[in-house]
Amino acid sequence: MPRLPLVDPDDPGLDPDVRELVEARVREIGKPCVLALLGKEVPPARDGDVITVATLEDAAHAAVALRRRLAWAPTAFTTPYEEIENRARSLRARLGAERGRILGLYAGGTLAHEASLILQPVARAEIVDLGADEHTVGRPHPMLDSSFRVKKIEEAARSADLAVLLLDVVLGYGVAPDPAGDLADAIASVARSAAVVASVVGTPEDPQGYAAQVERLEAAGAWVLPSNAQAARAAAVVAAQTDWRSRREEPRETGWSGQAARGTMVPGRIAGFLGSEVCVVNLGLEVFALDLASRDVPVVHVAWSPPAGGDPRLARLLAELADT
Repeated sequence: MPRLPLVDPDDPGLDPDVRELVEARVREIGKPCVLALLGKEVPPARDGDVITVATLEDAAHAAVALRRRLAWAPTAFTTPYEEIENRARSLRARLGAERGRILGLYAGGTLAHEASLILQPVARAEIVDLGADEHTVGRPHPMLDSSFRVKKIEEAARSADLAVLLLDVVLGYGVAPDPAGDLADAIASVARSAAVVASVVGTPEDPQGYAAQVERLEAAGAWVLPSNAQAARAAAVVAAQTDWRSRREEPRETGWSGQAARGTMVPGRIAGFLGSEVCVVNLGLEVFALDLASRDVPVVHVAWSPPAGGDPRLARLLAELADT
């Protein structure tokens, strides 16, 4: 099976030393590999059964291609570009001349980073990771509680220069039971004057239901793309800031031999751990414990919250009082 290492450093630039270390480790694995390197100036590349890509979606498609021994090349959109352009043109026709800004309000940090890397070279865009530390002091992560993101979306609705609002919706266990529904009213308020482009990360087996979440977003006025990368590109097309037909890149051949060395990377301890019974101690948010319990995983929940609601200044003051 292909393995998919992911390098996603805080710095948008990919450290060449990090890349060399990852590639060296890949040579030791001795199996088909896909490297998803989220960083600036990472062109698609292929050497035998090792493929390097720059987006999460390309990593998934490349892995399937390797597994099935199929040819693979990155593509901007999985639907014909004419359909993308027609939909974008209809949304753009509703925008005033003063509207040219793209605003991304993300719950997923890696997805926000990916969108930023895609849009930085081609568009006037501001991408905000609302799950970052500075936005989660004293409040739950936006994947759990959408109230802060709803507030930011409502603020965006009043922006006179907003052309496109870019959003992600993440499904699965341990997140909100209806994230799209939580955002629907706020999305509808933006869609009256600007375009809303979104993607849903999930599967039909997720408890929220992939199709139902897409339907809720579309009913609110969002254009839902099959992936975050496609959504970011579509946002740029709506804002009339790029034409992706001219940006297609074929995987280049690298200088690797194509034969990875057969290493001794057999993670026996990890396999043993995963094969044994797991008991989880959950601190803080009970939703994680409830999801595990629903899947018959032994879990102990400890009701805990950070001092002073996570406010560092107040926490320091409380610590000083405790010391007196």
